[in-house]
Parts: sequence; structure tokens; C-alpha cells
Amino acid sequence: MKKFFKPLPDLEERLDQVNERVRRARRTLDWRTREARIPLDIQEDFGISELEGDVMLVSRDGSVHDKVRNLVRSEGYGCDIPERSSEAIGLLKLGKYQMIIADYTRRSRGRLFEYVRRYQPHVKIVSIVRNNHEGRQVMRAGSYSYLLGRGFDPEQLRT
Repeated sequence: MKKFFKPLPDLEERLDQVNERVRRARRTLDWRTREARIPLDIQEDFGISELEGDVMLVSRDGSVHDKVRNLVRSEGYGCDIPERSSEAIGLLKLGKYQMIIADYTRRSRGRLFEYVRRYQPHVKIVSIVRNNHEGRQVMRAGSYSYLLGRGFDPEQLRT
């Protein structure tokens, strides 16, 4: 009769832990590599000459895109519209922006705030939020101003 046993159970547990750490490290490295390539991808896809600069709108909502783009262009400024915070950070590395309008109604834009605060503090951020409580939070985080809801009056941006 043969006995099957694990001669070194601790060794297998340790190997599992090491393998998990390696998987996490690879995912992190892959994510950071993709993030670092974003400005290069933007240059390839659009070219720097296609960036309008001045104002950036970070939102996935088409009605907000139309509303803000029309207002900004009527005032004589250019408007670029990335969908994600990582794309917005890539655009900030390439272009000169005076203002960012960030839609906070669905997702947080903490990385965008952190990047602007650290590397481009002259850029003003106007946040679109759901309620006054979120508005106070984004003001504490560094927002210049905030607009309530996606149905905001476009005239609020003129001021």
C-alpha cells in the first residue's frame, strides 16, 4: 500500500503566494505600460495639430458633449473630449489647457485631480456632480467650481 503525501506543504503555499504576487505585478506593469503609451497613441490617432486645446471635457454623455462644445466654441475656444481620465491625462501631457470640465455623475475622476494638482496647478477644474454634498467634496479635492447634474444651464459656464 502506497501512501501519498505532500512532503513540503509550506513550500507549495509559498509558491502559490509568490505566483499570485507575480500575477499582480504583471497586471500592474501592463496597466502602467498602457497608461504611458496613451500620449503616443493620441499622437498617432489624431496628431498634435488636431488637438484644439483651451478646454477639455471629460465625459461619456453625448448630450453634455453637445451642450458644452457648442457653448465653448461660441466663445471662441477649442474643446477636446476624451472619454476616460487616462486619456485626459494623456491630452494634458500634449496640449495646453486652461480648464477641464469633468463629469462626476457616474464615476470618480480622482487620478485626474491628482495629476492636475501635482503637475499643472494652473488648470482650473469645473466638475459636474449629482448633488451639493458631492460638490463640496470636489471643491475640497481641488475643483474650481461645480455644476449640479447633467441638465445644468449652459449659461453657468459663461461665468
